[in-house]
Amino acid sequence: MIRHPAAFASSLKRLDWRFPFPDLVKQRSLMEDHLHPFETAINDFASKERDVVEQAALMWKLIHHVIHKYRRNNPDWQFVRHEDLSREPVAGFREIFERLDIEFSDYVREQVIESSHGNNPANAPEGTVHVIKRDSVANIFNWKSSLNAAEIRTIRDGVAEVSELFYADEDW
Repeated sequence: MIRHPAAFASSLKRLDWRFPFPDLVKQRSLMEDHLHPFETAINDFASKERDVVEQAALMWKLIHHVIHKYRRNNPDWQFVRHEDLSREPVAGFREIFERLDIEFSDYVREQVIESSHGNNPANAPEGTVHVIKRDSVANIFNWKSSLNAAEIRTIRDGVAEVSELFYADEDW
């Protein structure tokens, strides 16, 4: 599941979830095998606490750099953008189920509809970590109201080299 970098950052900001970058530095195999292009930035973040939005931007870039490698090296794997699935949840889940050779039953279809229906709230209630039932279409751009222009610019600038592999200018 691929998620827009600003949506990812918005969620981390809402929950004030920070990442212990020193933990990455200690994982030499991970750094050498996957994250070496970002070693300087990771070391910088490990040595000095950063704003949650800056942390989210770097984490998104690291995660999606690896996702891109997996996608390129494993053409038979499924990769789905959260926003695409949110726009057309029934069709999107049906396609996922078909590719996995799993029955997309009427019960599953009803659960998808119930979980993504426009009558559901667009945002999670304050202080709530997980909310399964959301208005999936309205949820796509929640980040535009929860992040300010400077935060969006920080995220976009911070992830540009990787995000262009998944998102176009109009997605911002």
